[in-house]
Amino acid sequence: MTLFLALLAGAGLAAQPCSTFAGNGAGVDTLTPCFSDSFFVAPFAGGEILDSNDVLIFVVHDGTPSQLGNILSSSDDPGFLLHYPGLQIGVAYQVAAVAGDSIQTDVVDLSDSCLSVVSLATVIFLASPTISFPLPMKIPCDGSPLILQAEVSGGAEPFYNYTWTNTSGWVFFGETPTINSADFYCLQVEDLNGCTTGDCEFIKQGIAPVFSIYPVALPCGGGTANLQGELINDFPTNVFEWATTNGNIVAGTDSVIVEVDQPG
Repeated sequence: MTLFLALLAGAGLAAQPCSTFAGNGAGVDTLTPCFSDSFFVAPFAGGEILDSNDVLIFVVHDGTPSQLGNILSSSDDPGFLLHYPGLQIGVAYQVAAVAGDSIQTDVVDLSDSCLSVVSLATVIFLASPTISFPLPMKIPCDGSPLILQAEVSGGAEPFYNYTWTNTSGWVFFGETPTINSADFYCLQVEDLNGCTTGDCEFIKQGIAPVFSIYPVALPCGGGTANLQGELINDFPTNVFEWATTNGNIVAGTDSVIVEVDQPG
C-alpha cells in the first residue's frame, strides 16, 4: 500500500507535456529584401498554439535555422521595420517565430522550458543604389538647356531603370535628360535586383551677373591706381576678365580689382 501511494505521488509530480507551438512557415527558404525598403514581411502561415500565459513574437537573429542566436530585432507580427542597429547588408540572418511564457507585453521568456522556436526563412539584405548630384547645377543664364546628371553607385549594376520627374508632371526615362526650366527634379533608380532609391534636387535658373565699375584717377605724379568693380549678385564661380582701350593694366585681370597705370 505504501508503495502504491508513493507511485501515485510520483505520477502527480510528473512534468506535463508542452503544448506551446510557434506556428508554421510559409515554405519560403530565403528572403532578399532591399535595405532601402521600410519593412519586410516574414513568411508565416499561422497555426500557432498558445496557452493563456504565452506570447508569440517574430525575430531576426544571427543563429542558424536550428539554433536561436542573438536577437537583433523583434516584432509582434510578421512585419519588420528595417535599419535596426546591427543589421548588415549581405549577411545571412534567420527569421523565426518564437512562442513562450510572457515576461511582459511582447517579451518572451527565452528560458521557458516549453519555448517553441520555428524557423521561417533565411534573410539577406540587399544593398540599394545611392544617388548624388554634382553641384551646382543651374539653367544657363543665356537660355541654353542644361543636361541633368547624377552619380549612381552601390547596389547591383547595371542600373537599368532611370526615371526623372518634376513638380510640373514632366517625366523622362533615361540617364541624362535635357531641361530648360527651373523646378524640383527627382530621380529614381532601380538596379538589377529591383532595389530602388530616389533623391531630388532643386535646379535654379542661372542669373547673369550685374557688374558696376567706379572711375578712379591716377596720381598726379604718376603711379598706379586700383580700379574696383562691384558685383551685385555674387556667385562663387565667377570668372573676371578685364580689358582696356589705350590704357595699361598692371595686374588683376582675373580678379574683381584691377591695377592700372595709364588712363584709358
